[in-house]
Amino acid sequence: MSESGSPGRSSGRRAAVVTLRSVLAVVAVAVLAVVGVSWGFKHHAENELAARQVDALVPDDPNIRPADGGPAAGNGAGGAAGAGSGAGAENGTGTEPSAGRPAGGATLPPLNSAAGTAPENILVLGVDTRGDATNGVGEGTSQSDVIMLVHLHAGHRKASVLSIPRDTYVAAPQCHNWDNATGKVSNQIFRSAATQWKITNAYAVGGPRCSVQAVQALTGLRVDRLITFQFDGFGAIVNSLGGLRMSFPGPVIDKNQGTVIAKAGVQQIDGATALKLARSRIVQGDPTGDLGRVKRQQQLIAAMMRQLSSSGMLSDPARLNRTVDTFIQNSTTANVSVDGLLDLARQLGGGASSVSFSTIPTTPSTSSDGLNAAPGAADMFAKLRNDQTLG
Repeated sequence: MSESGSPGRSSGRRAAVVTLRSVLAVVAVAVLAVVGVSWGFKHHAENELAARQVDALVPDDPNIRPADGGPAAGNGAGGAAGAGSGAGAENGTGTEPSAGRPAGGATLPPLNSAAGTAPENILVLGVDTRGDATNGVGEGTSQSDVIMLVHLHAGHRKASVLSIPRDTYVAAPQCHNWDNATGKVSNQIFRSAATQWKITNAYAVGGPRCSVQAVQALTGLRVDRLITFQFDGFGAIVNSLGGLRMSFPGPVIDKNQGTVIAKAGVQQIDGATALKLARSRIVQGDPTGDLGRVKRQQQLIAAMMRQLSSSGMLSDPARLNRTVDTFIQNSTTANVSVDGLLDLARQLGGGASSVSFSTIPTTPSTSSDGLNAAPGAADMFAKLRNDQTLG
């Protein structure tokens, strides 16, 4: 009879371990097959994501406030109130290569780390390259027309999506100049006589990092991950999904684009229509202007996530792979993985029971065409800092 630790028993244990590993490997392959992402495609997609990663996160930003809502160390959300000014911008020559960059070893957890179910914030930006005469700072360059902060609550079973209207004024952050054509950030600080900007202009001035700084200054919330998609590729993403099924209470007729949606009811819309809908700002019968556009953008994002996480999509690996690849080709990210994208899609596609959409309250500026964050916005930011739902 073999004693404990004898070669016979050790061989049995090794065989059991090998068998267990084989079973786990088979299960892992089966799971990937169910969700439609093959090992080969995932490797390709991760490489593509890595090639488009941007250095945009600022986890040591003094504007980030603690969960108890205490004061920030620097200029915080309070700087967003009051009348704004978008004039007098000019490029400076000062050089501060390390300004706004993580210091002291400040890091963020990888998407699937042990901290993967802790509360976190994902900033989603939709960037449009069309010029807008009302933009002021950064006029005629890329603007972040979609600004959504997705707060995943502890456990990642609920999400609160908070939209920030693009014309909301924020205290002007100190950002490095960036070149939208090359995606490169210079070592020169952008100098401006304006003390406040419309938050959309942060991207034009300093790219995604500057947008992160602006959002953190406004909300006091740390941005843990970033997803930026280009409007030019928005239609292609929607088409790769097979279009979107949406319900409309009535026609959508935009001043600049004409008839976008011709009639009320449930309809299947293609990528070109979805892009027009996302851009519709001056709509007949809708006096809310940009706030109405924010609502339509929220509906579009929710419809996209529902479609991406639908059983039809998950049971069609080729289609899912094509959609993920199309999204990656038209986006840039920071601290995001393929698994993270799919998890986010499932979370946001879960319906009203698991996700809520809100927009920060604003009041019109008395001295310009912009918006000021209303007092109720601070309460929303504090709730998210304390991991409380908004709905």
